[in-house]
Order: sequence, then C-alpha cells, then structure tokens
Amino acid sequence: MSSTTPHRLRPVTAVALAMVALLPAACADDRPPKGPAQTRGRVISIPVPKSPSAVVVAPDGRRVYVISTPADKISVIDAESSRVIGSARVGSQLSDLVLSSPGETMYVANAGSNSVAVIDPISGEVTKTIATKNPYAMATHPMRDQVYVLNDVTPTTVTPIAVDPDYPWTPPKAETPFPVEKRAEDIAVAPGGDSIYLLGRESVVELEAGTRRTRATYPVGAGSGSIVVHPWKPLAYVVNSSSRSVWVLDTKERRTIGAIPVGFHAYAAAVSPDGRRLYVGVLDSEDSTDHVLTIDTTTNTITGKSIPVGDDPVALAVSPRGNRLYVLNNVSSDVSVVTLPYR
Repeated sequence: MSSTTPHRLRPVTAVALAMVALLPAACADDRPPKGPAQTRGRVISIPVPKSPSAVVVAPDGRRVYVISTPADKISVIDAESSRVIGSARVGSQLSDLVLSSPGETMYVANAGSNSVAVIDPISGEVTKTIATKNPYAMATHPMRDQVYVLNDVTPTTVTPIAVDPDYPWTPPKAETPFPVEKRAEDIAVAPGGDSIYLLGRESVVELEAGTRRTRATYPVGAGSGSIVVHPWKPLAYVVNSSSRSVWVLDTKERRTIGAIPVGFHAYAAAVSPDGRRLYVGVLDSEDSTDHVLTIDTTTNTITGKSIPVGDDPVALAVSPRGNRLYVLNNVSSDVSVVTLPYR
C-alpha cells in the first residue's frame, strides 16, 4: 500500500544522503566496504556490496549512487575521493535506480515489495512509496520530473509517475498502468520526451508519449540487452548480447541503420553528454579481461583503446562533464572509474 508519510532511510540519520560527508551505521552490515579504491592499470576500482546492478551520477557530478540487489542497499560514492562514504537500505529486491533530470528526485524500483520508493536526495527521506506490480526497469523524462516504470507482468505494463511542481509538498503520484503489445526488457525516453522506446526480444517499439500509440517498430535481432538514446540527435542504440553487437536506430526516419559488431557479449552502454562517444561494456572470453569499447557516434565505428574493467560490466554512467566513466561490475562487485579521454 502506498504511503505519503516520510520515513528516514537507514542508516541516514544525521545528514543528507546526497550531501553526506560521513554516514553513521546502525550495524556492521550497513557499513561501506572497507579499504581505499584500487587501481587496475589506469582505472580505479571501488568495492561495493555484492552484485551491484544499477548506477547513476548526480547532476553536479559530486555523488554516484549504486544499488546492490542481494543487500538491498544504495551505496553513495564521493566522486572526488573515489570512496564509498555511506549506504542505506531501502525496499526489497532492488531492480533499478534513476534520478530525475533536475536531480531533485530519486526513484528506486523494489521488485520484491512491488513498489517504487521516491527519495529526496537532499534530505535523504523516502517521501513516498508508490505501489506498482513487479517493477524492473525505469526511464526518466529528459525535460521534466517524470518517470516511466516498466513492470514485469503479463502482459508487460508501463506505469507513468508524475511529480507535481509543488513537490515535495505535493507528493508524486502514479497514473494508471498501460499495457504494451510485446514483452519489454528495457525502456528509454526520447530527448524531447515525445516518444517512449520499449526494447523487446527482437525489436524496439516506439510509442507516442501522449497517446501511447505505436509510431514505429525497429528490428534489432534476437537477444537480451539494453537501450540508450542520444542526448540531442534522433538516434537510439540497442546493445544486443546474442548478436554481440550494437544496433543503431534512426528515430527521425524511423529505421534501423545497422549493427556494429563488438566481438563478445554486451549488455549495457552509455552516451557521453556531448553525444560524440558511445561506451559499451563487453563481457569477454574466459581467458581475457572484460572491457569497455568506445564507439564514435558520427562514424559508428570503434575508436581508441579498449578499457579494462571488472568482471561482468552490467551498467555504465558518464559524469555530467564527460570526464569520468563509471562502470558497474556485477560479478567482481565493484565500480570501475575511468578518467576520460582514456589513452
């Protein structure tokens, strides 16, 4: 059941989650991983709780937030020191984490408790818990405080959550979930907010955000993966693990341009803020190091050196200034921090 009564994140009790210098711990299990960040070549490795699954960077670039599903924790990383400075428990079976475009609201999908926690990153309070069935992926509107939640039900549904301009005095509320034709595995929103992209098993379906009618369908090959959009060009990128490639979509002409081979299995990608580079996490063969490839978005070709990272890179995020890349490694349970450009 949804609740509008704020309650504090644990163990955040004395300071704000986003502005924290040191978070007190209620017990030993709630403490950040000990030890400084380790270097892997020219890449810094920051240990986080077991099996991290999603990462976001604050709009000012000062804090990085990571969720770890087994521990049901949000870890807070100080970008300057590259250290975990605190953690907090929230929900059950955390499946995704996003920040609104203004950075004023944090949303955490809790698949285990069938809800989305709405968090004020300044006060560290869970201001509302919104009921929605089995949420597992989310996308934020690029121009206003709104989020779309993908629900793993049959048929797949999307729950829009709108935030009133008077937030936090008027809490966010969920609209009625709407069904989609095919099962979706990931969701993204166009730069102008007028289209929603749903990644299925073999295609991407584009919906008009207002009417929710289908605008186009893009073939992307069979297999699981993720979808990201270019920050200002009418382009979208689908990472396809089975075909070991990145599919490029022209969302103006509404056609699939083609696929860029990446060599091995890949699940996640992130576009630089200036739109010039696409970073792709690649799970290499057993005798090689997992790495990140850089794709030039003008030529759609791989450029520069591959970047060695931890084991099983499942999520990527780029700092607002474009000078740091954060790679979340699920198996090695760490965050690889890469200073850009990588040479």
